[in-house]
Amino acid sequence: YACRVKHVAMCLGEGSMHRLVSCCPGLEQLWLAGLVQPGVDMRPLLQLTALSELCVGGRAVTDDVACDVLSQLSGLRRLAIFEARQFTDRGLLALTALQQLTELTAGYCASSREVSSWCNYDEGGWLELKQEVRCS
Repeated sequence: YACRVKHVAMCLGEGSMHRLVSCCPGLEQLWLAGLVQPGVDMRPLLQLTALSELCVGGRAVTDDVACDVLSQLSGLRRLAIFEARQFTDRGLLALTALQQLTELTAGYCASSREVSSWCNYDEGGWLELKQEVRCS
């Protein structure tokens, strides 16, 4: 599972997220890193009940987005967050609500070493958490 962040023009502005969700309500995987303009309402993602993998990033991903949207996507199994300088410890801690999450990757975000000291946080600024899933 990899999400490559490229320097591209942001293309999802106000109203785009709602249109995307309306057109594709059964999405299971979605990669939006660097494509959403800052301040765009990301709450329409909550309507994607089949969403299991999400990659987001850029200035649109903040602690508020993590708390109000990402942490509410209860079906997520894999989440990647890249180049989100407004995603800090508060946003990272909000994601602990995602009980189905088995893989979390964050790169070049603003979470501190203290909060992430219990996980794999390398010198390059990458945080990676994986949880083994066992069948009963």
